[in-house]
Amino acid sequence: MGLSRCVYGFLSFLIAGALSGCAPDDGKCTIVTYGRMEVLNSVGSPIVRAAVNGHPVAFEVDSGAQFTMVDPQYSELLELGPRIGSSMGNGVGGSTLVSVSSIDKLDLGTSQAHNIAVIEGGHFNHKIGALPIVGLFGADFLANYEMMVDMPDHEVRLAKVRGCADPTPVWKGRSTKINIDREGSSSNMIGLSVKVNGHPVDAILDTGAQITLLSLSEAHHAGVTDAMLALDRVGTIRGVANNPRKSFIHRFDTLQVGDIVLHNVVFAVSDALSEQDMLLGADFLQHHRVWIKLWDDTGYIQHDKDIPADDPIRRRELD
Repeated sequence: MGLSRCVYGFLSFLIAGALSGCAPDDGKCTIVTYGRMEVLNSVGSPIVRAAVNGHPVAFEVDSGAQFTMVDPQYSELLELGPRIGSSMGNGVGGSTLVSVSSIDKLDLGTSQAHNIAVIEGGHFNHKIGALPIVGLFGADFLANYEMMVDMPDHEVRLAKVRGCADPTPVWKGRSTKINIDREGSSSNMIGLSVKVNGHPVDAILDTGAQITLLSLSEAHHAGVTDAMLALDRVGTIRGVANNPRKSFIHRFDTLQVGDIVLHNVVFAVSDALSEQDMLLGADFLQHHRVWIKLWDDTGYIQHDKDIPADDPIRRRELD
């Protein structure tokens, strides 16, 4: 059997499992997996298995958080490096002062990362199985890689692409291409355009948000009145400062992301959003695969109903 220069693109089906595509004959298409982490939960933000300085732990994958974070109560146990400064952590519900430290060795399932700066902050007083959830992977860390969040098949992959003309998912079935906007002060955030009840909205893909959240002003622009919200169930959301904020759980006619149109979708409305119009959260990810490309500000989304049984990743899970 002869091997072409695109052989690595084929091997990536087995190694990275989510990308394909080959450069022209004068180039070489390579796809390197830097982390392949099992998602341990089926509902909510993706929680992945990892290890910090040899200690088995779990992290939340939070693309809406500016910084990677470890709860201070685990600093000594996980042997974090000495504190090297402080910073303000901002998010839904306010801001809080946090310290900056480092992780010497971070295991990401299939590989390791070293000397990772982390914020010591947050409150992570939960376990998943026997593993303590000690913190979160934020946008500062995730933006270094091609990020593939696959909640239907319980996997998060971090990869890098080299020399590929136009890599596309090897997912079988229909998927939709989206454009990513990383402009502005939060350049690591994953911005995308969606439509709510047909009204265009600038959203942030926030894997750390438990529920999709729309600002009150954008809800009004989408045709939702205060009288309608008064009939809705009232909920509570919490942000980086752990301050509770009121929200309304409202049913919208449509939510469109790329070519995917969802009907009768329920998500939250609140005035707690100060910098974003909308957070597209984990309730959306529960039924979608998402691949965010690092180098050309595009990505792909696939609904789980469009994943056929013979899909390469799905087949691997069934074998």
